[in-house]
Amino acid sequence: MNKIALVTGSSRGIGRAVALALAEQGYDVGVNYNVHSAEATKVVDHIKKMGRRSLALKANVGNVSEINSMFDQFFKEFGSIDLLVNNAGVSIFAPFIQVTEELWNTVTNIDWKGTFFCTQRAAQKMIDLKKKGVILNVSSNQKDGCWPTASVYGPTNGNCKIYKECSIRTSAVWDSSCCSSSRIYRCGLA
Repeated sequence: MNKIALVTGSSRGIGRAVALALAEQGYDVGVNYNVHSAEATKVVDHIKKMGRRSLALKANVGNVSEINSMFDQFFKEFGSIDLLVNNAGVSIFAPFIQVTEELWNTVTNIDWKGTFFCTQRAAQKMIDLKKKGVILNVSSNQKDGCWPTASVYGPTNGNCKIYKECSIRTSAVWDSSCCSSSRIYRCGLA
């Protein structure tokens, strides 16, 4: 299999685990990061040692111009995309009464806007290439409701069902146990 994936927020945590698991299953992987350059480089190096192609892509996914630059670099390197994993997200907690505009903008820019515009760029390429792609949105256990201090974070992590009519599957997952390579394979993503 020679499939190509981009995983946002994949220098650490769940995103790192997903990127490595996809490489184990034969994917070439774009590794997005915003702050953790050294960690992203380690993930890329690990993927390359598996015999797969990989590229570190610095971008704040809360910024559309950075999203566009990231996808331009990604498509220049890989030419296509089979799977987008929208994993990047932030958790900044404050009680409802104490939410500031800055906190609101930080969370919604990355969790909503980032997911939307990354999905848009990936879906457009899939449509242009007439590919049956997959877009996976990593969510959290708060998608069904909010904790008292998650007044901004909780609602931003639902499933974004876009482009179904174009043979692009979209799903949201929120159980971190899905990140082992065997579970990703069994879920039909590999």
